[in-house]
Amino acid sequence: MSQIKSLKIDEREYKLVVMSPWRGATYAAKVGGLLTKALAGEAGEAKDLADMKSQIAGGGVSDELIQKIISMITRIIPHIDPDKFSQLAQEAFKHSEVTAPNGSQLADEGLFDEWFEKHRGDFFPVAIWAIKENCSGFFVGGGAGWSALASQFLPSKSPTDG
Repeated sequence: MSQIKSLKIDEREYKLVVMSPWRGATYAAKVGGLLTKALAGEAGEAKDLADMKSQIAGGGVSDELIQKIISMITRIIPHIDPDKFSQLAQEAFKHSEVTAPNGSQLADEGLFDEWFEKHRGDFFPVAIWAIKENCSGFFVGGGAGWSALASQFLPSKSPTDG
């Protein structure tokens, strides 16, 4: 069963259906490649992300944390290829059926243009949210899986033939 997620901006509520794991895994790999290059351009962002995660887990989102997140995003954006970002946003809108508050399917170019002509300021937050919702499950909370994989690369403990 697919998860339905929503994002509320003022009185406008956007919705999407999270991609299936098969499609989402491929998509997450594309996004991961783009973000790796962007974060390499701003090495300090990895530490900032870790700090933000612990702050959120420790008690929620303060105004100061929101400012840190906005600052981090504005420092990363110049390192992201705009064409690749647009392709990933378009793919998220299409494959997760992002809908505008009025029910318009935002993967449809005409409906997209009509909606964001009126609400241009919503585009980047909605696009980033759609990308995040379709990828984060593959990276967040995967510590046990990554540890199990890493253990497979350690030398075997079985006896060797002499």
